Amino acid sequence: MSSNELRAEYKESIRNVIFSWLGPLGASIDEALFQVDKRLEERRFKEFIFELDSRVIKIEENSLNTDFLNSDEFYDFTRKMFSIVVKNSSKIKYEILANIFFESIHVDSNWEDDIKNIFTKIVDDFSVNHLLVFKFLVNRDYVSNIDSYEDLFLKFDDELSVGKSINKYQFRLYCSEIENKYLIRFSKRMVEIGSNGYNYSPESSDLPNITITDFGKMFIEVLEFKQN
Repeated sequence: MSSNELRAEYKESIRNVIFSWLGPLGASIDEALFQVDKRLEERRFKEFIFELDSRVIKIEENSLNTDFLNSDEFYDFTRKMFSIVVKNSSKIKYEILANIFFESIHVDSNWEDDIKNIFTKIVDDFSVNHLLVFKFLVNRDYVSNIDSYEDLFLKFDDELSVGKSINKYQFRLYCSEIENKYLIRFSKRMVEIGSNGYNYSPESSDLPNITITDFGKMFIEVLEFKQN
């Protein structure tokens, strides 16, 4: 038996001892961490492939970017994409990732080389709640006239937060992290939550309170939010 096999056997023995100490809880943890993972990964992979297949089937063979498909970059991109898929259970994320994959392999894609990687990372970094808040911000024309995060949250909570336990501070954090990805720009005139209406950073009134950036508009195209 090789040294690697001995180390693996030793680790397995230690794991079994630890889980036996925990009794029924140990069995549940063992099942969750070591037995179920392959089945979950397989199911998630199949769900993503279903989303992907419904898009790729529409592409004619001569519309595929064969240079990209035959490159090392495609291998790296695909591995990165699938690693994100298997650690997520969100159908929304599968749909968006499938859209990114579809756009990346199409010969007529007008994306710069690294855009697909940036968008993939954004989807990986964002929670479903981030996407829900972003959807709200880009689909309501009236939000550009709202001048406080608290009022913005109240509108969001009234329209989209049914059954969702998102409080106003979480909402503000999601807005900040969406802006940090340069998808949305919030005016400095926006009154902060808890500031009692005081504006610490006045800014020219010529600019909208909320603006979708050009980069954000590109991201919206792969989200297909405008159709919802």
